[in-house]
Amino acid sequence: MSDRLQAAIFASLCVLLWGLIPVVAKTGQIGLTSEQFLFFSSLTSFLVMSGVALLSGKWHQVKVLRINDGLKIVANGLLGTWLYYWLLYQGYSLADGVEVLVTQYTWPVTICVLSVLILKEQWHRYKSLAVIFGFSSVVLVLTKGNLNSVTVSEPVAIFWVFVGATSFAMFSVLSKYFHYEPITLTTLYFAVATVASGVQLSVTGQWAWPASEGLLPIIVNGALVNGISYLLWIWAIKKADMSFATTFTFATPLISLLYLVLFFNEAFLAVYGIAFLLATLAGFFANKGPPTLPKSS
Repeated sequence: MSDRLQAAIFASLCVLLWGLIPVVAKTGQIGLTSEQFLFFSSLTSFLVMSGVALLSGKWHQVKVLRINDGLKIVANGLLGTWLYYWLLYQGYSLADGVEVLVTQYTWPVTICVLSVLILKEQWHRYKSLAVIFGFSSVVLVLTKGNLNSVTVSEPVAIFWVFVGATSFAMFSVLSKYFHYEPITLTTLYFAVATVASGVQLSVTGQWAWPASEGLLPIIVNGALVNGISYLLWIWAIKKADMSFATTFTFATPLISLLYLVLFFNEAFLAVYGIAFLLATLAGFFANKGPPTLPKSS
């Protein structure tokens, strides 16, 4: 099995898991603030990934971690597993959901740009078409075809959401740059997120235990939507060039919609079929282009 095919499989599995975010968000934050939800999800992710690390025999690699590498992992973990979600949740609490979602999904585009600037990946016309079709699919799904629904009613909140999206893009690029074992790396990332969100709750004094009906969504979110999906994502971006793996993530809002239709009986509009076609074209052009691995590392 080629590296590109493995990357496509891992990235597709990520999309299937990340598509569950609206479902767990609807059911998991019962009686919890977004910061509390972030803490318990991060803690679950850390515990699950620690179990994976122990069972796979990778946990011992923490002992040989150099201080310099540890500081880099802490900084990157803060970017992608804490800051991203905290700013995103703040955006949802202050601004219109559509505005936030469209801004949130600028991170795949940002990754493509950063992969050229930082990783020195090559750019080609097929990659441009993949990004255009992919982001168009995202906008079409989130606006339901009504582009006039996208306004900027809370520019400050949208700015911070964009900062959060950019932080996740940087997190992804740096995770590819780090030559460190993915299972241990993911475990350490969520250790950082657990500590950071725990400190945040301690400072604000907002500790609270989840309601019993909210435990299952927290476990699903922490174990799969965050924990395992991050491991799959790191595997994906290490198997192929960043922009190739990233193109698959443009389908995430469409998958989320399908879950909402399935679990909450939301309406399926004809415009979603067009969005699916655009997402398919994005994947086609991403695969059509030549491998664009970094010229040097």
